[in-house]
Amino acid sequence: MKKKLNKRGLLFGALFCVAALIIGGTIVYKRQTCVEPECFLVRTLRGYKKVDVYQDTDRAFSALLKKEQNQLRIEAWLDIERLEADAIIKNHTVRMYTLYEKAVSPYPGEISNAISCAQEYRPTYTADQTGGRETHLFTGFANDRLSFGACAEDLITNRAAVAMFYCGQQKRLYKLELFSPIGGPAGKFNEEAGKIRFMPCE
Repeated sequence: MKKKLNKRGLLFGALFCVAALIIGGTIVYKRQTCVEPECFLVRTLRGYKKVDVYQDTDRAFSALLKKEQNQLRIEAWLDIERLEADAIIKNHTVRMYTLYEKAVSPYPGEISNAISCAQEYRPTYTADQTGGRETHLFTGFANDRLSFGACAEDLITNRAAVAMFYCGQQKRLYKLELFSPIGGPAGKFNEEAGKIRFMPCE
């Protein structure tokens, strides 16, 4: 009787160990490969906490994260080819420039019938090679609705940065929008903007 109990105990112990190894291996694998976009973002954007998830499907992921006073809006396209990703980046760049083009004034006067955005309010654009990929970055200002296009001092409430880059090996396109209150330290904003600019694909 004792031998049977011992055998059952050994069998149960062996099964338990196998199950633990499988579960542990799966967790380690996910941590190392970060198949899920959320896993990847949590690992690379340390300190940010998820506030809301707008979309979470096999083809797209979008969410809002927060760290202290900083807000980070994330959009990810999954299983996307480079040509399609390049087209999305190009459209985004064109739309951004369009926000600051001259517009017809609703109250045209004798001097000018167009509204022009002062250079100091226009975002700066850079495109550079980082970690084997190209990062497209706009830095400028945003309003209280976390939108670009504000061309007056009284409308600007946030410093803002938008980074877009394509990860070829993972077939993912990322768009990261960072917003920080205008009254906060510029140095901290620049530090966070640097993180999204040089964020690794792995």
